[in-house]
Amino acid sequence: MSFRQIIMSVTRRASRRRLRVTVVAAVLVALSAAAISAGILLKPAQEVAEVRITLRSDGFDPSEVTRRAERFRLTVVNSSGREELTFRLMRVGGEQVHQSLMARGAAQWSEEFDLPEGQYALTEIGNPAWLFYVTVR
Repeated sequence: MSFRQIIMSVTRRASRRRLRVTVVAAVLVALSAAAISAGILLKPAQEVAEVRITLRSDGFDPSEVTRRAERFRLTVVNSSGREELTFRLMRVGGEQVHQSLMARGAAQWSEEFDLPEGQYALTEIGNPAWLFYVTVR
């Protein structure tokens, strides 16, 4: 095989590789555009604000907070000495929004909420006097 034939062979292989890469890139761009227009691709995760409260033997600390109407994480740190806790979130003067059992022996409970405007009360069902209020504006 002559030098010229070797160069031609290498050039043809490189051209075929470039063509394959170009075709793959075009297909990926087309698929991505279709997925975006169909709303299939996930948006980047947004950071979620946290409301952190402590449950003591005499109730929640702090006892209330005001939030903007946006998704937030409610975290309750258990310093009550109790191992079995069931939390209930209710709209004040309305319906139950959420109820959840805290895992036995867990140090904290955490849930994400996206609540509409209004006032909400979190309580532990075995201790209805323990109240934490969330006002969403």
